[in-house]
Amino acid sequence: MDRNFKSAVIYFFTAAFMFIFDRIYAVFSHGVSSKDMSLMWLFLFCSGTIFYLALYVICPKLKYQPRRSALNIYNSGAAVFVTGMLLNGIFEIAGTSSDFILFYKIAGVCLICAGFILILFLRNE
Repeated sequence: MDRNFKSAVIYFFTAAFMFIFDRIYAVFSHGVSSKDMSLMWLFLFCSGTIFYLALYVICPKLKYQPRRSALNIYNSGAAVFVTGMLLNGIFEIAGTSSDFILFYKIAGVCLICAGFILILFLRNE
């Protein structure tokens, strides 16, 4: 199985788990909801499943395979960003906030951008 397809499947099941987690958390949140928590599964689906399916389709046609380190940086950025969304959602539902959530989102976006740039310019020989 191609590693890009495998990554797409893993992201799909992770997004499905986050969707189920959000729905279960909403049951116990006493009617309070959070935009970040409700959308974190969609971010994973778009940034992971769709992105890796695109790589799965495009890379063989271009005879191009990005380096694993670039993909790891991209994946780390997605994980950091989703962690920030999850924590922000939990804090919103609990009725509190934290100034540190912004750093999760900034770090996540920076890692995603760095990973994407490396994916474009670094390839396996």
